[in-house]
Amino acid sequence: MNQSPTVIEQGISRQHLKTVSCANVLTLAYQSLGVIYGDLSISPLYVYKTTFSGKLSLHEDDEEIFGVFSFIFWTFTLIALFKYVFIVLSADDNGEGGTFALYSLLCRYAKLSVLPNHQEMDEKLSTYATGSPGETRQSTAVKSFFEKHPKSQKCLLIFVLLGTCMAIGDSVLTPTISGRNLKAESSSLDSISILITLFLAVLSAVSGVKLKIPELHENYVVIISCIILVAIFSVQRYGTHRVAFIFAPISTAWLLSISSIGVYNTIKWNPRIVSALSPVYMYKFLRSTGIEGWVSLGGVVLSITGLAVTSVMLVTTCLMTLVMTIVWKQRTITVLAFLLCFGSIELLYFTSCVYKIPEGGWIPILLSLTFLVLMYIWNYGTTKKHEFDVENKVSIDRIIALGPSIGMVRVPGIGLVYTNLVTGVPAVFGHFVTNLPAFHRILVFVCVKSVQVPYVGEEERFVISRVGPKEYGMFRSVVRYGYRDVPREIYDFESRLVSAIVEFVETEPGGGEGSELRRIMEAKEAGVAYILGQSYAKAKQSSSVLKKLAVNVVFAFMSTNCRGTDVVLNVPHTPLLEVGMVYYV
Repeated sequence: MNQSPTVIEQGISRQHLKTVSCANVLTLAYQSLGVIYGDLSISPLYVYKTTFSGKLSLHEDDEEIFGVFSFIFWTFTLIALFKYVFIVLSADDNGEGGTFALYSLLCRYAKLSVLPNHQEMDEKLSTYATGSPGETRQSTAVKSFFEKHPKSQKCLLIFVLLGTCMAIGDSVLTPTISGRNLKAESSSLDSISILITLFLAVLSAVSGVKLKIPELHENYVVIISCIILVAIFSVQRYGTHRVAFIFAPISTAWLLSISSIGVYNTIKWNPRIVSALSPVYMYKFLRSTGIEGWVSLGGVVLSITGLAVTSVMLVTTCLMTLVMTIVWKQRTITVLAFLLCFGSIELLYFTSCVYKIPEGGWIPILLSLTFLVLMYIWNYGTTKKHEFDVENKVSIDRIIALGPSIGMVRVPGIGLVYTNLVTGVPAVFGHFVTNLPAFHRILVFVCVKSVQVPYVGEEERFVISRVGPKEYGMFRSVVRYGYRDVPREIYDFESRLVSAIVEFVETEPGGGEGSELRRIMEAKEAGVAYILGQSYAKAKQSSSVLKKLAVNVVFAFMSTNCRGTDVVLNVPHTPLLEVGMVYYV
């Protein structure tokens, strides 16, 4: 499967950073102007209006205004610049960032192995590098804690899911709310961030026309904004990188304009605003405004993010403390300084935002908790299904004892049996041959699985091994995908798999036999059949009502609507055989 060469879609792998051309890096930087900085540059426009609302509107004098400005400046400096640009971006996972990327690093370095079919050979992937083997006393203690307390691994997973779901819950609502009040997190070059930026920019720009044309009715402002947005959305299908190219010059012009106007107004009207860069004004602001000032910080935080994403910032800070300890192996004093510095700031903002929960902040929180429950049920159901597969798998020795024909009539062709197991023979195979005691001359057990890296190179995609002696004609193929890999629709999986098997036979010790290679190619010409186990998970009769609801209703619904292996690998429907099985978990 060929990966797209566009850097903005792939990310820059650390080990390939030197090979990336300067032009590609400059292109990425240019595109980010149309997304990241366009978003950030619009946000502060609404901070003062939101901050000085309610009871704080009685405190609009120079001291309070300077205090809010100081909060905005230091929030950008400490959170956006120092924390994210200088520290968090350095903890990338082969060019990928975000909550799951940090979690992936921790899983690899701390050997958490939350994926049920993890193998040691996965650790040999070029993108799996875990750095130097040296350990510190602190990193050893943290790893030992996770090893001795398996429940702590589950708690960490839920903690990561919570942070991710908070970002999703905020993103669901933000595009539908006026830019005067909210904005969304712009942590990556994705479509949601672009749409939010455009929504805020278009609505603000069209609303600004009313200053020149006061008689322009509010309804016309909305209609014009919608027309512009529909036109923008219509070009979104051409890709994020192309839209970013279009709006990069617009964002650049906007940034130059507001910076020039800001410098002019500072010099002409109030040069004293420069003194507000002193953090002393933050202390004066809180001292003079008291509880109202603390609550108003929920408006200041809009300069970098929205109502629910402050919790994501806290999650990121906590994960970074683990990364600094386990991955970077920093000293305890350094880790504590990071946690106390950024954690205290974000906790201050988080508590001020919590005050807004009764006023509508409960909506994204409710959405986030809903997504969290769905994700956890999916993780629980798939884990239980895998445990069932492992417990009920057929022994290889039992299959070999049946002889080369494995107790069946071997017909021409290749049979691909899809399974979640990386070892042993799946129960679905025994279920199949019990009802149809005939199978293909070449038998391949195919396991499509995810690994704890963002990308898997095409040369490392397939891991082929032999099941039983050569005369049995049985192979196992483990097909590995990273958490950022997306199988392409135009992907000749069948040919790639057969080529990988042929290459494996040719490179076996002693060299591949010509007769076996001919048998494989003849089987391919005779046709390939796909045997897919259609499993249905059900809770045991002794299970609680809550578990039955989670497994029999929620998990069953998600399984039915989830893309199956046949869709992921573009399996043709004509040679597809589905074998139904019921799993009791």
